Amino acid sequence: MTDVLPINTGKPAIKKIIDLGGLDIPLASEHLPKHFSDQRFSPGEWVLIQGENLSARELFIDNKRVSVDRYYGRLPLIQIPTGLSPLKEHQISINTDFGKASYSFHTQHYIAATDTDGKTTHLIRTNAKSEGGVEEWLSLTSDADRPMFNLISADSRFLFSINIDDRAEVNQDAEMHSFVMEIITYHLAAPNSPAEIARFKTEIGSTPIDAVINSHNKIILLGKNSLTLVDASNPHQLQNNAQFMLPKNKERTAFVDAAFVDNNKKIVALETYSNSLVLLDIESPNISLLDQMHLLPTKTIPLSIDIEVNPENSQEFWVLQGSNYRLANKKLIALYKKILQKKEAVESEKPVNQLQKLRVNQNKLELSSTLKMDNKYAYYYSTFGQDGRLYLSSTKLEWFISTQDKKPKNLLGNIGSKVWDTVSIGRIIALDTQTEKVQTIASGFGIYYHLVDVPDIGPVFTLAKIGPSPLAMMMVQPYWGVGVKSTGTYAKRKMDKYAIFPPYSLGFIAYQY
Repeated sequence: MTDVLPINTGKPAIKKIIDLGGLDIPLASEHLPKHFSDQRFSPGEWVLIQGENLSARELFIDNKRVSVDRYYGRLPLIQIPTGLSPLKEHQISINTDFGKASYSFHTQHYIAATDTDGKTTHLIRTNAKSEGGVEEWLSLTSDADRPMFNLISADSRFLFSINIDDRAEVNQDAEMHSFVMEIITYHLAAPNSPAEIARFKTEIGSTPIDAVINSHNKIILLGKNSLTLVDASNPHQLQNNAQFMLPKNKERTAFVDAAFVDNNKKIVALETYSNSLVLLDIESPNISLLDQMHLLPTKTIPLSIDIEVNPENSQEFWVLQGSNYRLANKKLIALYKKILQKKEAVESEKPVNQLQKLRVNQNKLELSSTLKMDNKYAYYYSTFGQDGRLYLSSTKLEWFISTQDKKPKNLLGNIGSKVWDTVSIGRIIALDTQTEKVQTIASGFGIYYHLVDVPDIGPVFTLAKIGPSPLAMMMVQPYWGVGVKSTGTYAKRKMDKYAIFPPYSLGFIAYQY
C-alpha cells in the first residue's frame, strides 16, 4: 500500500472494480484481505480499480470529483461518494496524459426502518434491477431491548442504531427520568450484511424523543426536556460532547424536535406545549441559551410538531404546526377531539395548520413568513426531497374525531364500516414552498409516520397498515410496516391496537445517501 503516484507508460484501461467491504485501509498495510468483497457497491465503500496505467490524483464518478491518494501496487483505491442514485448506472472515468478510460456500475443503498415495539431494525436494500428499485429485507442482529432511532454517518459508511438500555427514576414526577441510551455502530459496507463494530452508552436527562446527526457526525439525543451531544466523528469510539437541560414550562414540557443550524454552530429545539423555540450555541464546550421565541403566543394548546432545515441555507428552517398527534395520549386526543367538534371555540384553543419560516440572524431567531396548510389533516413529519419540495406525512382528522370513544386504543375498534367507505386516511404530500402547490404522493389505509425521500424511488415511510380483522369484518387490524412510493406498502408484523397511540412505536427511518 502506498501514497506514491505510479508512473503511467501508456493508454489507461479499466478492466473491473472490486469492492472491499468494510475495509478501512491504513497506509502501513501490506496486504488486502480477499474476503471483503460481495460485488455490491455502496456509498462510502472502498473500491479497488483494476486495469492499466491508472495513475492520477483524481477521477470522476458521474459528475463527482473523487480524490485518489492510495494505491495498491499500481492500482488506485477510492471511496464511493455519497449522493449517487440507487437506480441509475454510474460511470467511473479517469483522464491521463495518454487518454481516457471509463467503467460502468450500479450502487446499492440501505433503507433502515425501526420497529420499536417489534424490537427490530429492518434493512431494505435497493437494487436497480428489482421491481420498484428495492430488494430483500434484512434484520440487524442485535440484543437491543428498545430500538428507537437510526442515523447514518455523513459519509454513509456507518449506521448508528440508538436504543433505550435502561431507565432510572429520579422522583415521582413522570417527566423526571434519566435514561441510559446505547448506540450500536454498524459498518454498512461489510459483505452481505452490516457488521457491528462498536457500542457506546450515555445517559440523557429525560424521555428520549428524537435523534439527529450533522455533516460532522455530531449526534443530538433529544429528550422531553434535555439535550445530549455525542461526538461520532470516530465511529469506532464515540464520545460524550455536552449535556444541557432545556427550559421547562410551569406545567407540562415536551420538546419534540431539534436541528443543527447556522453551519452546525447552533441548535434550534422545538417545545410543543408552549409552542416555542430555543436557540442554543454549541461552539464552546458548554452549551448556552442564546434566544427563545414563542411562535403562537395566543394559543394554549400544543400545536408545534416538527423542524425542517433548508438544505440550501442552514440559517433558514421551517416549523410545522397543527394538532400534534405525535403525542397522542388519552388526554390530548380527548382535548383535540373536543376542540375539533366544536362549531365555535375560543381563539386560544383554535388549531392552526401551517408552516412558519424562520431564520437565524446572528444570535437571534426571526420569523420570516407563514404558509397555511390543509386543515383536514393531522401532520407528523416533514423532510425536504431531492426535488426541493417539502414532503409531509399526515392522517385525516376526520378519522380521529369520528368515533364516540375518547380512548386512543379504541380508535381502531369503533370505526367499523366508516373506514371502508373512506378513500384513504393516510397521506404523503409534496409541497412546493415557493408556489404553495400541493401534490398527493401516496395515500391509503394506514397511519403514515416517519419518512425519507429516496432519490428516484420516492418517499419511504414507516406506517401502521390497517386491514380487516380476521375476527370480525367490521373491525380492523393494524400491522407495522413500511411504505415505498415505487412499490406500495408492506405489512411485516401484526400490531396490538393498544400500541397505535402514541405512534412513536411506529419507529424512525433513515436512508444511506
